[in-house]
Amino acid sequence: MLINTWLNQLHQSLLMSKHRQLLVLSGSEHWCWQQVDSLKTVYPDLLTLSNHPSVNFWPEHNHQLLGQEYSTVVFDVNSGLMPDKLATVAGTVKAGGLLVLLMPNFESYTKQADPVFARFQSANKPHQPISLFQTRLISQLKNNEQALIVSEHHARPTIPMYAATESTQYQEQQNLVADLSKFLTKPPIEAGENLQHSACLPQIMFRKVSAWQFVPIISRLLPLYINISSN
Repeated sequence: MLINTWLNQLHQSLLMSKHRQLLVLSGSEHWCWQQVDSLKTVYPDLLTLSNHPSVNFWPEHNHQLLGQEYSTVVFDVNSGLMPDKLATVAGTVKAGGLLVLLMPNFESYTKQADPVFARFQSANKPHQPISLFQTRLISQLKNNEQALIVSEHHARPTIPMYAATESTQYQEQQNLVADLSKFLTKPPIEAGENLQHSACLPQIMFRKVSAWQFVPIISRLLPLYINISSN
């Protein structure tokens, strides 16, 4: 069970370090949604993706999620494990925020048919009820020491302590945005620490910038973007 003291400590640790944290809530559906209610007391602006009746927000197209940022994103794996959608929402989490997965317990999930898996299977081959991506996800979560996994029938894990991020680490991104702002017809993008986030490039790409003006700057920005996305 998540309690406010534990959540507040986690929140403060992530804000100071500007670290994005994966939090897995593993248990019964009723228990998972109880934890989401607790999360809302600390992260009131969280985005929840689920076809659960209490939420019913499950965008059909991933582009509906682009260009936005949230302090916390809750992804209900029970609604369907779609890797592209999961990757998209992961990119909307702000520095110091949480990506939360709602899941059954790991043992039962590896035997549970995914509700969206059928659409990706060929009609000419025997139907496979279990996605190999489910097995792969569980394996990765179990072996990822940085993932926080909170299970219904186990004690809460220790909150990780990350080193604080120095603002000077973002100076190069700030310089790039300053250069781009000279060519923008709309108000310039705010040069803050969250520019290291992968949402920086799409935000710039959608501004009205002449191609010949954009080339020398984007050539500087892309190496940063690739390096950040791989971390």
